[in-house]
Amino acid sequence: MVDAYDELADAAESAELAHPHEYALLYGSPVPGYQAPQDTVGPASRPQRVFAQIVHDAASTTRSNAAADDPMAASLRADTDGVA
Repeated sequence: MVDAYDELADAAESAELAHPHEYALLYGSPVPGYQAPQDTVGPASRPQRVFAQIVHDAASTTRSNAAADDPMAASLRADTDGVA
């Protein structure tokens, strides 16, 4: 999971540095009353979906590999059950 998360973070940082104005349009301060065109919502939310999938995959792996009485596994399950 750490490798996948690091790759996602590196990709986001690279995009921000390479295209700061476009990045600011997607992730900058909200503009009151502005509604993004519907065709931009999917691409703009892709990083969040990828992150949620990483968390989901990690939680699934933890569920299948952890002992039932492991408190860390139980805590991770509780934190991730509603994420993805």
